[in-house]
Amino acid sequence: MSHWGLRDILAPVTTRLTLFGTNPVDIEAALQHIEAAKILRATDLETHWQDFWQAKAQRYLTLAKQSPSKLGSSRFHALVTHCMHAMFLINYHNQATKRQHYQAFAEHYQASLLHHVEHISLPLNDQQQISALLHLPKHSSPYACTILFAGLGSCKEEMQMLVEPMLARGIAVLVPDLPGCGTSIYQSQIPCTREQVDTAVKAAVDYVANRSDIEANKIGTAGLCMGGGIAFMAATADSRITYCATLFPLLISEVDQANIPQWMTSGHWFELVSGGQDKHAFIESMGLPDNATTDANFLMIHSQHDNWMTEEMALEAFYQKAKGQRQQITVTDAPVISALDGATHAMPVGEQMHWCKEVMADWIIEQVS
Repeated sequence: MSHWGLRDILAPVTTRLTLFGTNPVDIEAALQHIEAAKILRATDLETHWQDFWQAKAQRYLTLAKQSPSKLGSSRFHALVTHCMHAMFLINYHNQATKRQHYQAFAEHYQASLLHHVEHISLPLNDQQQISALLHLPKHSSPYACTILFAGLGSCKEEMQMLVEPMLARGIAVLVPDLPGCGTSIYQSQIPCTREQVDTAVKAAVDYVANRSDIEANKIGTAGLCMGGGIAFMAATADSRITYCATLFPLLISEVDQANIPQWMTSGHWFELVSGGQDKHAFIESMGLPDNATTDANFLMIHSQHDNWMTEEMALEAFYQKAKGQRQQITVTDAPVISALDGATHAMPVGEQMHWCKEVMADWIIEQVS
């Protein structure tokens, strides 16, 4: 298929699986299955990858149905979710396949949850709404609330690894599927445009600010990748946001385009999530005005090994525009899983997510205490 090994080609996928919490033995078994198969073209890789994870999912689903306890069923559905997530992450030539896997991913994710979750519809315009999940802590209200944003083409379900540590600390978390993400793109065909993103973000802030069980002076934003960039955009645009926490935030408008893989700005996947926009217009639209600032307290967890948005770029684009209390945490560990020129900026921080997410949640608690 290329001069790269199959593990290198799949490294962006296996990295995301790792940070989401997929069993590393299952990931290694999947890679060995792929390496043992006869892979001549991309569709062969897609088929063998799906076959492996479908078989795993069926095994875990059977165990979920056989479990005599609600807890056991939930845990096995979580394992099914990891399998569906693995299939969802592939950018298939046929986007209908990706939609199908997203729907299965979302369905089993819901079955895996034991805490209280409200399904919310946020108005986008007169005809369209976007879906969101509001995760509520066990203790009684009122709650502080973080609005959490995923990266482009990701989804609210994939953010569970960030929801859990905040929820465990008593923070409510609203996770919308912004335009270009989750149900917005894979079910409602709402692409990512700057105007629609801004409208959806404002609708999310309006929603939590008007709930009686959420403290209006303890609303913040958080996100990773482009979701981190959007979390910061929101903080510069809306004074109701009192804190902003970001993990490897990205403003694609500020990145050297030579460092961005082709799949992110061209091809079937980009056409889907961008609604067929010209890539240069799309990239330019997803930036911040030079004079944009925020008084919200700000946390930036970034990596010195980021090969898209360098630490210097991130400091200029985000950190220097934060005028409240601010903190920078630099991940110095080099990524262990690499994919040659295809390595993404998610890897250096993503591989350290097991502790970065806890640091972020602790920082948020300090902001609302």
